[in-house]
Amino acid sequence: MTDYKYYSGEHRDGEITSWSDERIDSDNNIHDWILRADFDWRPVPGHTVNFGAGYTRHSFLPGRSTRSMKTDDVIITATDSVWTYRADEANVYIGDDWRVNDRWRVNVGLHGSLFRINGTTHAALSPRAAMRYTINDRWAAKASYSRTSQYVYQLAQSVISLPTDQWMPILPGQKPQTADKIAAGLYYAPAERWTISLEGYYKWLHDIVEYRDEYYTITPGMGWAARMTEGRGSSRGLDLKIEKSVGKFTGHIAYSLMWADRQFPEKNHGRRFPARFDNRHKINIALNWKISKKWEMGAAWTGMSGNRITLPTQCWEDPGLGPWDSDMIHATDLNNYRLPFYHRLDLSFTRHTKRGFWNFSIYNAYCHLNTISVYRDYADDGGWVTHPDGYTTYYSRPVFQKVGVIPIIPSISYTWLF
Repeated sequence: MTDYKYYSGEHRDGEITSWSDERIDSDNNIHDWILRADFDWRPVPGHTVNFGAGYTRHSFLPGRSTRSMKTDDVIITATDSVWTYRADEANVYIGDDWRVNDRWRVNVGLHGSLFRINGTTHAALSPRAAMRYTINDRWAAKASYSRTSQYVYQLAQSVISLPTDQWMPILPGQKPQTADKIAAGLYYAPAERWTISLEGYYKWLHDIVEYRDEYYTITPGMGWAARMTEGRGSSRGLDLKIEKSVGKFTGHIAYSLMWADRQFPEKNHGRRFPARFDNRHKINIALNWKISKKWEMGAAWTGMSGNRITLPTQCWEDPGLGPWDSDMIHATDLNNYRLPFYHRLDLSFTRHTKRGFWNFSIYNAYCHLNTISVYRDYADDGGWVTHPDGYTTYYSRPVFQKVGVIPIIPSISYTWLF
């Protein structure tokens, strides 16, 4: 059994309204009951066959927002998106790892799945194949193809770069999301303890789901499907890695060059745009020091180009037709801005015991507050402006402000082995 729950709440004083108190709460959860069985079988030398089956009973609450407003002694509460979805998922798989000879190794497999929700049943077959050719004692080449199918997806908003998005099942009228990926690489071992690898990949994404443009104007009574649209995408990149796997000091240095984009008929006027996680450059440096039989120390540094968000590129003064004065803004393209470079250092200390080990870790050791969002604000250097008709208004220059959270976080855990 697994249970995922996410809750967020907001509280503020109603200084500009007649309400003395207002609260907005939102929650999203998935509850699963899982049964599965996995087996390994070696029918003849050189073949290792793995196969199995599983069943999952899903229960989804994609998102429920509750707004409570209080004035004097009267509390008014409104709730939207109260629908829950239940689904059944079954899958079977089989794979064969075949050592053909000293130079060739082949791994093939097939995964089949069924997903039933609201009286509709979806089926998918996902094949995969990978092969490795050992050129000599130092060089090897690999190539692979795989197809994956997904019935549960993540609805992401491009406003904030935190894991606060909503998980949804496919709904009536939608298709399972699928992806086809090809990859090829070269591997070189200049010495017994060192490995250098270079791998390239390309992935095609089909029937992916995201919010429509202006989805927040659609009333909750129309259901979740009315807020979403289906499209396609792609991702591609190169991965370079240098690794030392034997000795008192082990670790690796990895660099990735990546692109990712999306295209939807009902988003961004049908034009292709960068995906939220279009992180162009990514660097990982990890080091592990085995101090003694009981103590180990690890350090990992991560740095990458920031995620993509949407920011307005044009702003003009409200003509004053409505009851509130606010600037009118417009964004020319989706995900048109990249957040600042993300980086952090994680440290860990491990103490081995007879029956397990203690782990002491520090997340974001130098407490760098990475930017997770950007919002519009007004600078403090404004002033009063007198118009030709004698009317005087206060002018504030609009600016963008960065939001950074998640400081240094220490943790401790114990793992018992039996």
